Amino acid sequence: MTDRPTREQVAAEPAGRRLDAWVHEIVFGRVTRPVRVCGSTETVEVYDDKPHYTDGWYDRGDLARAGTPPAYSTDPGAAWAVVEHLRAAGWFVKIYDPMELDEWGICLLCPGRPEVSAMDAKMPVAVCRAAVLA
Repeated sequence: MTDRPTREQVAAEPAGRRLDAWVHEIVFGRVTRPVRVCGSTETVEVYDDKPHYTDGWYDRGDLARAGTPPAYSTDPGAAWAVVEHLRAAGWFVKIYDPMELDEWGICLLCPGRPEVSAMDAKMPVAVCRAAVLA
């Protein structure tokens, strides 16, 4: 990733691979590295949390899966891992369910940092947006 997304870009981003990649890179600090495809000079970007993927040992399909972050924006379990990561980093996470508001609301508070909030009809998307903005 070259530039951090703006608040407007984050607010407009739907659930999907791009939002997942932002979470993986910005929140968890993961970066990609090129790995050469077996029997080829072609390279595929693989996240650094997959160290066992080395040059020339895997086919394109295996490497493409290794270059895909978890589905943070669509899988509630993966989104909860984001919440736990934020809590471990010192953030207080307040989650408002649709019974309190019309949508899921996420409010993040951390001493010395500005308050961050996000809303969406789906809880994982709200978590991801707030985390990327934190």
